[in-house]
Amino acid sequence: MADTKKNPAEKQEQSWFARCINWFKKLPGRIATPFRNMVNELKRVTWPTKRKLLIYSITVLVFMLFMMVVVGAFDLGSSTLVRSLHNVGGTKTTQTAVVDPADVVETTENTEAAVEEAVEGAETTAEQAADGAEAAVEEAVETAAEEAADPAAGE
Repeated sequence: MADTKKNPAEKQEQSWFARCINWFKKLPGRIATPFRNMVNELKRVTWPTKRKLLIYSITVLVFMLFMMVVVGAFDLGSSTLVRSLHNVGGTKTTQTAVVDPADVVETTENTEAAVEEAVEGAETTAEQAADGAEAAVEEAVETAAEEAADPAAGE
């Protein structure tokens, strides 16, 4: 008897390019296989008659309407329960906030002043950092120039 299975060593011997070409050759068959299987399965399906289809459709619609009523009743009952629990403490009270326009203007002015102070502080800090960095760079340049002028002094 001849062995019909391919030798795994043969796959190893194929070059990368040959494997890529074989993959692309087999691609249409791989894509078509699920569709062929689907067509074969659909040939085996027993389709309902028009009368059964109508009965099944009406059954589904009636069940959906029933479930809508059930879910609606649960929703209405739970929302009523939550509202009644929320109002257990007594009568419903609402609070209205009264805002004086003068307070709004004063708060805005205070906020603007605080922002200006923060910006000035940030500018000062940035200037100090830049001055410190500039001094450090100048010192590093001077040290490097001295070492370059007299290499024996650096050792």
